[in-house]
Amino acid sequence: MNRIFMLFFCLLLVISIITFLVNRKNMPPRQQAIIFTLYGLTIGLMVCLQLQYNQILPFDHLSTYISPLKNWIERWM
Repeated sequence: MNRIFMLFFCLLLVISIITFLVNRKNMPPRQQAIIFTLYGLTIGLMVCLQLQYNQILPFDHLSTYISPLKNWIERWM
């Protein structure tokens, strides 16, 4: 079900990006930049969603630094 949803979401995102590229000439530059940033963040978050299952980057070195911070935050919350 997750893969079907991601496929459907990607299809809608591509259609939305195409319509944005067609209609962006009628928008102010500031609005274009904001919409472009939101599309970029959406695509980045989708990539992160897929990478949580397939760990490509070596996060074990990063987790050695984050674990004490996480424990400290949990202790004080």
